[in-house]
Amino acid sequence: MKARPAAPPPQDLAAAAEAWLAAGEASRAADAFARLALAAPRNPRWRIGRARAALLRKEPAEAIRHLTEAESMVANPPHGWILLRGRALAMGGDEAAAEASFRAVLAAEPQHTGAALALAQLLGPRDRKEEALALLERAPPGFATMRARIPLLIEMQRRQEAVAAWKTCLDQAETPDQLGALLTIAAVLHGRGEAHAGACRAIRRRLAAHPVVQPQSGQRALLAARLALALGETAIFRQRAEAALRAGSLDPQLEAALRATLMPEGGRRADKVFVIGLSKTGTTSLHAALERLGYLSQHWSNPLTGQMLDMADGEVFDALSDTPVADMVERLLDDFPQARFILSTRAVASWCDSMLRHLRRQHSAIGLEGLRDLVSRPADCPHGEAWCVLHRHLYTDHPDLPAAHAAHTERVHRLFRHQPNRLLEFDVVAGDGWPKLCSFLGLPVPSGPFPRENARPAAGGLADAASP
Repeated sequence: MKARPAAPPPQDLAAAAEAWLAAGEASRAADAFARLALAAPRNPRWRIGRARAALLRKEPAEAIRHLTEAESMVANPPHGWILLRGRALAMGGDEAAAEASFRAVLAAEPQHTGAALALAQLLGPRDRKEEALALLERAPPGFATMRARIPLLIEMQRRQEAVAAWKTCLDQAETPDQLGALLTIAAVLHGRGEAHAGACRAIRRRLAAHPVVQPQSGQRALLAARLALALGETAIFRQRAEAALRAGSLDPQLEAALRATLMPEGGRRADKVFVIGLSKTGTTSLHAALERLGYLSQHWSNPLTGQMLDMADGEVFDALSDTPVADMVERLLDDFPQARFILSTRAVASWCDSMLRHLRRQHSAIGLEGLRDLVSRPADCPHGEAWCVLHRHLYTDHPDLPAAHAAHTERVHRLFRHQPNRLLEFDVVAGDGWPKLCSFLGLPVPSGPFPRENARPAAGGLADAASP
């Protein structure tokens, strides 16, 4: 009988688990930490590892279970564990308990950067942007805290300050990951055009001029490829992308996008799926569901360039979702004859309430009039003029939000009246789930619950489906 191979030493398995976590391979990391916990059941480190893997898999309840087990083994849990619990609570929708965890860490260690960043990230979308910004200004200076200020400043329509913060971050950036984050933010700050191209060239100069930003493995080539794609340099993009893939150790999402962009047209799937609902109708949940079903799906923006999705992305990826997709439904219908379309829907009154919260929290806009004022000032808008055009078409060209909702629904029904088999109407809030979606796509129903992303916390901190 063939002998079983010896198990790797714990230190090797622990190193592998950490490497898998860093690479985004949560399932492999979770399995390794489970084996370590089985071998050393009184060592809390492995349960913390399992909690981290659970968070990476977006399983907050599982993360909290492992954290509770680890905490039972020590008298005073370290601040890092409390921070981890706060992140799990926030992911699970218990924002009040998450805030208490983050503040407990800051009370004990006022200069804890991780807790300041986590709390600011929690407060910003809760219409407490000034508080979040003040928190970051008190935190230890550095790239992470300065970078976290930029989206808050953009949402607060303080663009000049956001641009200044971006330039400060560029001077502080020391890794390709940091420069890559600035590339994504540049698309939000400038949209398309010469200002954006200038920002890309500034990142390229920083990468070339400072040895400190020389990356390990394929990170430098990946960033060079992303910059070339953003600048429209097709030949350079292909060369750098192929070098990045040969080197390996890339972020899984970026690697998948890179491979899709390089793929010849004949190798791409023709049965694409486009989610064409308005904001706050469950588009994020459908994006997550399509990913679970094996589609290479993108939501709102291209992950390589940070730019809003456009027709070119329809050629590259298997599925697209969010309002840029809703606004180009006619062209998608003509250009992709084998594609299927999902109109995410929602009861009008519920949708209007959610949209008003969204406009206030994300754009500091009070109602549709506030949005009309914002779209009249493209320089203050994320993604610039393209964002304004999109929001005019879908929202502000109509007298009120119910009229905008009705106009989009009628538009889609008119387009599909002669080919209704290509359209699925899907209401996440009302409880539509895997059976309806998988029947439309001709796929087996997966195990596990249907995703409910961006759900608004209900009383008691439990997430409901009020704002997917």
